[in-house]
Amino acid sequence: MATLSEPVVPVQDVEGGTPLSARAPSEIGSDTTSGERSLKGEDDPSRSVAYLDALAAPSSAKQLAWAALAEMVGTAFLVIFTTGAVVNATATAAGTSSLTEINLLSGLGLVLGILLAGPRSGAHLNPAISLAVAINRPTSLPWFKLPIYWAAQLAGGLAGGGLVYGAWQVPIRTFERVQGIVRGTDASAISAGSFTCYFPAPGAISPNTNQWVNETVSHVMAFLCEAIGTAILACVVAGVLDRRVAKHIDKESVIRALVIGLTLFMVETLLGPLTTGCFNPARDFGPRLVTLFAGWGRVAIPGPRTGFWIYIVAPLVGGPIGMAFYDHILSRM
Repeated sequence: MATLSEPVVPVQDVEGGTPLSARAPSEIGSDTTSGERSLKGEDDPSRSVAYLDALAAPSSAKQLAWAALAEMVGTAFLVIFTTGAVVNATATAAGTSSLTEINLLSGLGLVLGILLAGPRSGAHLNPAISLAVAINRPTSLPWFKLPIYWAAQLAGGLAGGGLVYGAWQVPIRTFERVQGIVRGTDASAISAGSFTCYFPAPGAISPNTNQWVNETVSHVMAFLCEAIGTAILACVVAGVLDRRVAKHIDKESVIRALVIGLTLFMVETLLGPLTTGCFNPARDFGPRLVTLFAGWGRVAIPGPRTGFWIYIVAPLVGGPIGMAFYDHILSRM
């Protein structure tokens, strides 16, 4: 996800050396300073979009190392809250959380991850967002830094999923024993689904939801849902960093973080029953590796319907499209 914080070193106003963060809201966007970038290097907002340089990766090797650590920690926070909410709803007798409550915790986990990682890395926290930035805003994330961000995000997803599994492994095994679930069979997707994503969502296959079956959601539909949801997320990320939008919402980190977190909550609520609502390869693949190592076997990879790849490829398609839609269409209106 995108950061809602300033870079580590305060960006200086080219006119007077005043940190950009100290400028009044009315001053933000009045010119393209060193703290902003233009997609085409032009000042005419009708021809290019100038955006707050909050997505920029650090320049030195030391800063890049800290940025990678920040991406790992921020992604881990997102995964901890996302998977933890689902485990609580699945594996405990008191787990009465609704889909709305689970998605809300996921969105708030993203907000916390953004606020923690933002000052160091730009807080992408999502390989799809990093790819979107590299394609659409290459001055912010050069291509050679993309694999470093991806590796850090995957490590964060793996660490977050591992921590949740370590804390909840006994209740999960108790749930499986009581329900007669054998780990590694198709039926164990209901417990593995606390960590990784399937289509349709395991909870949707029940008499309470009109008796959905696997074929209710095809591979094509799942791919489209994941791509569209990620595109919406990337479009909002691009929008909240537009300097003209910043005039209206100021540059408050919390406000922008809440906007992005709320967007995740909304698209997860809308598309969650169809695909579990991933929209982030690191959020799925890291915890999916945890389930693979923990004994779920083929239910983890390749998945009951061999569709695990959708949660990697579809966001990487949708993210750049969503950011490009904002940068090249909405920003010119």
